[in-house]
Amino acid sequence: MQVDDLKPQPQCTIRFLWSSLDYAPQAAGCYVLATFDKKVLYVGLASSDIRSRMRSHLQDPNKIASPGIGMPFWFFFIEAPSQSVNSIERGWLHECLLADGQWPVFNEADSPL
Repeated sequence: MQVDDLKPQPQCTIRFLWSSLDYAPQAAGCYVLATFDKKVLYVGLASSDIRSRMRSHLQDPNKIASPGIGMPFWFFFIEAPSQSVNSIERGWLHECLLADGQWPVFNEADSPL
């Protein structure tokens, strides 16, 4: 699945780097880790702080060194009210499932509602 195919579209894009962390908002929303060519690797939600979720992924050795699977290069996100993030994340996950026949590679388990 390509990020460009997600509905609703993420509003912002930053590099998945420590130096970009300050550009991630401290607000609720949903986000995507993607390869350089925008292949979706992970879909997630932040009920209150997108920046802290990005920080936790940057600290995850499985997400920063994944040869063969694809390494996250981009961090896409959309700010949304906390009561909307579950439905946006769930929609993105199901779009990936319909397009690829499986969850994104880093969404190892079905995300809770």
